[in-house]
Amino acid sequence: MEAMKKIQSLPLFSNIKVNPHLDDRNEGCITLKEEDQKSAQVTTEWTLFPEQERSPSMASFQTGTVTFEHRNIQGLNRSLIGSVITSNFWDPKGDLTFQLDYVHSYQDGVTNPRNRIFKSSFFNSKTFSRLVLRLEYL
Repeated sequence: MEAMKKIQSLPLFSNIKVNPHLDDRNEGCITLKEEDQKSAQVTTEWTLFPEQERSPSMASFQTGTVTFEHRNIQGLNRSLIGSVITSNFWDPKGDLTFQLDYVHSYQDGVTNPRNRIFKSSFFNSKTFSRLVLRLEYL
């Protein structure tokens, strides 16, 4: 069970199926099966509500969140994640929050024991905040 947790915690796999079982010698064995990879995903959240004597309309179209994720870019364990949150998509200048994160693992190559990771975040907070840039090497 501990081995399964360690495998799933590795950021090396974007979509795998882990199957623990016993082998011929009655010892523990884990079989990994790579599933079809999702290269990118976009999600949004809006709801509909009925109006009196009219067709349903979008209740929260003005407010919402748009999220984009692209993990394991080109199979190199790099990821790009972004989100935009606002209370009014028609006039977002007054209340707009965004965040964009990029992670580049194995900065020096997979065979280098230094195993540096480059992480960068671009973000702002609500209500007329300026862009903040954070870069870090691990």
